[in-house]
Amino acid sequence: PTGIKFPIIGVIPLKNRLIFDSTLFYNTRSSAVDVEADNFQNFGMKLSADYEISKNFRCTLGTNFSRYLFTFVPEENYTVIELISKLTIQF
Repeated sequence: PTGIKFPIIGVIPLKNRLIFDSTLFYNTRSSAVDVEADNFQNFGMKLSADYEISKNFRCTLGTNFSRYLFTFVPEENYTVIELISKLTIQF
């Protein structure tokens, strides 16, 4: 375990476990009751990396991109971009 090799940066010396996780998603919702609010498509992706710093500490860094497209009210369309960080203390 010498670390992770990157072409431009070189080697990052990581001695513990590093876990990458990714998710692609697509949701669609339709309703005849509330046409403006309940007819939309949602798609996006989530990426995260979990690194075990030591026996008792774990750090997670991630990002989330999500896009909402409303069928009947295009003015309501929006994009969500989130950055996530978490430090877990284990006993």
